[in-house]
Amino acid sequence: MTEMKKVNWKVPFLLALSLFVLGSFAYWMEFQQKPKREEKEEQAKKLFLLKDTQVQSVNIVTGKKAYLLKCLDLEAKLCKPGDNSKWEVAEPVKLRADDSNVNSLLSTLNNINASDTIGLKEESPEKRAALLKDYGLDPLARADGRRIEVTTGAGTALLYLGQTHPIGEAIFALRGDPAQVDENSVYLIPNYFRTNFEKDLTHWRDKKLVNFAAQDVINFKLDGGKAKSISGAKSDGKWSLNFKKESYPGDTENIEALLNSLSFLAAKDFVAESKDDKTAKAALRGAKVDLKISVEKGEQAKPGETVVLTLYRKSGKTADRLFATVSNKDQLFELEINSKNRLDKDLKDLRLTKLITSMERFTAKRLEFSGTPIGSPPLVAVNTEGKWVSMPEKVELDSEKLQKMLDKLSGNRIKEFLTGRQIPAGEKDGLRVLIGDEKVEKKQQFVFWKNSGKLYARDHGSQRPEAFLIDFAVQDDLPWNRDFFKPTPKPSPTPPAEQRK
Repeated sequence: MTEMKKVNWKVPFLLALSLFVLGSFAYWMEFQQKPKREEKEEQAKKLFLLKDTQVQSVNIVTGKKAYLLKCLDLEAKLCKPGDNSKWEVAEPVKLRADDSNVNSLLSTLNNINASDTIGLKEESPEKRAALLKDYGLDPLARADGRRIEVTTGAGTALLYLGQTHPIGEAIFALRGDPAQVDENSVYLIPNYFRTNFEKDLTHWRDKKLVNFAAQDVINFKLDGGKAKSISGAKSDGKWSLNFKKESYPGDTENIEALLNSLSFLAAKDFVAESKDDKTAKAALRGAKVDLKISVEKGEQAKPGETVVLTLYRKSGKTADRLFATVSNKDQLFELEINSKNRLDKDLKDLRLTKLITSMERFTAKRLEFSGTPIGSPPLVAVNTEGKWVSMPEKVELDSEKLQKMLDKLSGNRIKEFLTGRQIPAGEKDGLRVLIGDEKVEKKQQFVFWKNSGKLYARDHGSQRPEAFLIDFAVQDDLPWNRDFFKPTPKPSPTPPAEQRK
């Protein structure tokens, strides 16, 4: 019997161990060190190192003109790139800043990279000075040129802009601080960055005309424009409108859209810092009041300040101009000419165009249908434990169809409001729909009818002698026959082929 040769496992073990170590090292290099190295290389290209840094101020200097922007949220530590920071213009005059524009600038500073670097360290002092002059970055050009200064807790970083590169869309730039400028490295930065030096004070200052949110408003009034005069008041979260001494339910969404348009209204330009000075009076000479909006903010029990916005239209040879004053501000503003269109609303723009509100739709527990299409007796549907059943039979109905009908009625379905001879015939033979909740059986009462291919409705719960032209999409979801809500029988399953033989 041959003696078995003893296997030596030492060499394979050492080889396996070496492969494991090398593999682990490669993994460490690929997934641990490579991202760090790439991030370090990326950071080296950045001209401002602002990541997770509180920026105290940004100073944009062009010759003798400078705009100093200071962050107002330092104590809250919300002055980093990406924060929704509040700012002020500190120079040349002290004003609230346009936070959106300044925060956009801060993001630009945080993300701007050099596309290339020109090294001048090895050049002679004479050659370096000549090149810097060609680039528009010599000391004399820098003193009268463009620079941006970013001040943080670590100090102030400067970026000087020179001439445009003769080939390509790039600008020569130098970095430094107030004590010393690094003349050994010239950076090429994107050409778009120069636009920040072309902005005027209007760009950097706050241009909002009013300072309130739509939900803070409890009363408003429009004078002039399409409606001539219309007012609105909010009570318990619902809006009511007053027009020609009559009251109408207001459409919350449309009214809040109007108030949001007002709260975001921004000036195109500042004509005068005082609406009472000669410049303002000259600008308004020949202008006519086009629209006046009064807004009261506060709470129902605690009315607050009333702010009045007045729009003036001035006809010109080539184009009209739109000016504005605000009762609690000194300036005379100029607006984009189409700004009035977002604020000039009529009754039909603001009144409720839903047959039922979203809240009434979800609290509906009892529905009653009657009239010529249904016959006698009325069809009554009650929601019990999430299912709709007919009463008194307690036969389950097609809940999906009933819910779809309610969805249609709670949408913006009123297309026109009709009065007098505008109302077509057919109402007496129409479909009557009563909607109730757990407490009130007949909370809403409507009648629907068709005439000449159109759908009409009247609210029998309203004392107003008017009818509605309804979106035709509602018609197919109304029960024009008694069996409309009966569940559709499900087809019997087809037996297997072998059973059919």
